[in-house]
Amino acid sequence: MSGAMYLASSGAMLNQLRLEILSNNLANITTAGFKRQTTAFQIIDSPEDMRQALANVSLSPRSPSAPIWQRMETRIDFSQGRMKKTGNPLDLALNGKGFFCIQTPDGVRYTRKGNFILNAEKELITSEGHAVLGERGSIRIDGSHFHVDGEGNIAVDGEPNGKLRIVEFDDDRKFRRFGGTLFIPPNGVDGGKRAEEVQVKQGYLESSNVEAVKMMVEMIDALRSYEAYQKTIRTLQETSSKGINELGRIG
Repeated sequence: MSGAMYLASSGAMLNQLRLEILSNNLANITTAGFKRQTTAFQIIDSPEDMRQALANVSLSPRSPSAPIWQRMETRIDFSQGRMKKTGNPLDLALNGKGFFCIQTPDGVRYTRKGNFILNAEKELITSEGHAVLGERGSIRIDGSHFHVDGEGNIAVDGEPNGKLRIVEFDDDRKFRRFGGTLFIPPNGVDGGKRAEEVQVKQGYLESSNVEAVKMMVEMIDALRSYEAYQKTIRTLQETSSKGINELGRIG
């Protein structure tokens, strides 16, 4: 296989992955607290093992033995989504930088999705059944009136009942997604520091930060790029097949 074929194949594959990411973003446009995933392409030299392999399999002396190589990086965009008023006292939104802390069987995870509910034990949990953490552990709301102020202080029937554990990280660029709206920090362990410049808004939800028009434009661009690489692959295959057949007849 020529270097040009490798380059075209890798380009088509990366644009296919890009389409899948954009489709997932668009599918979650109405998911509270969802953060879109962005992609970026980087042109680099081909890996050493690939250069060695291509040195012996190029179709012609003009085919490069060390073609340029494409790499796609993904990153979660944590930009603020708009606030949507719901009036439900169990709905909480964060205005500013920070995350709610959620206890899962796999450890503490972080989210911006605040449509919480109560379980049978009156504990505040996510819709998936994971406990929402306060600074002293899980949060139990045994009363008729539940109030959260802007700093995350909780009161039940007018009595103090702890404080939400809200943290921020110096660098969230390498966070990994854990399910739809939960995230894992780069080191994979519990961490972060108390969020200082964040406001809790009760009775609100943070909407997805996916922009429909922008996603559609990017999907069209990715689809056209994919089709262009597919056309290049077909052309290379036809050229290769024609060269082999004609050389065979001459011999």
